[in-house]
Amino acid sequence: MGIEAWESMNIFRSYSPGLLMPQAFASPQFFCIDKGLKSKYNPLYVYFPGKIPREVFMPNNILDLIRARRSTRVFQDRAVLRQDLETLLEAAVWAPSGGNNQSWLFTAIQNKDILLKLNELVRQGFQTYIPDDDYPGKQQVKIHSQREGFNFYYHAPVLIIASNKPNYENAMADCSLALENIFLTAESLGLGSCYVNQLHWLQNDPGLRDFLFTLGIPREHRICNSAVIGYTVKPSPVPARKENTVRIVE
Repeated sequence: MGIEAWESMNIFRSYSPGLLMPQAFASPQFFCIDKGLKSKYNPLYVYFPGKIPREVFMPNNILDLIRARRSTRVFQDRAVLRQDLETLLEAAVWAPSGGNNQSWLFTAIQNKDILLKLNELVRQGFQTYIPDDDYPGKQQVKIHSQREGFNFYYHAPVLIIASNKPNYENAMADCSLALENIFLTAESLGLGSCYVNQLHWLQNDPGLRDFLFTLGIPREHRICNSAVIGYTVKPSPVPARKENTVRIVE
């Protein structure tokens, strides 16, 4: 049975295609930045008086999506549809959180000038704030940031920054769960995605924090992680799965 049919049975009090948010969300938890520094909140509400059939929310085989998802690092120069972006953000706010805290904020950036400014701040930040004896992953990015053409978001048309309240021990875990929702939803929409850590590593860089504040991210928020989204140039190969990583205790 389709969503429209369930709506006619008054299961949905309000419905907007591509974006469903529970009535419990009393305040907006994400916004999009596309032109200039204008932001637009998207609070919509939906009411569930009864049990919703599972197939309404799971049109795809979730295990197939998990297996198909890849980390994309080469993107087409092609904008992501606004409806698709809102669907990704919807998926994020439906993620589980510790104690149902939902204290996260997801900031989606499409503006190319803003993305380029962020990239320059990241490049400078790696030279200034990442010590030479830091762990190998950061050192590799630091070396790459010195090269011409460095771009931490891989020239993707969308960057989603996940931030959360300070002194909240589940902040990183909650935002990571939300990003996985974003990645799987992106796969279902024919979009590529990749997890990026650079803004998290540089979250104490004063210049970067000042700029993020102009985008609406509170100064006190922890920058937990980020996702880049766009259309892939070509399919990625299937990576081998390591053995002996699962154990069942009976």
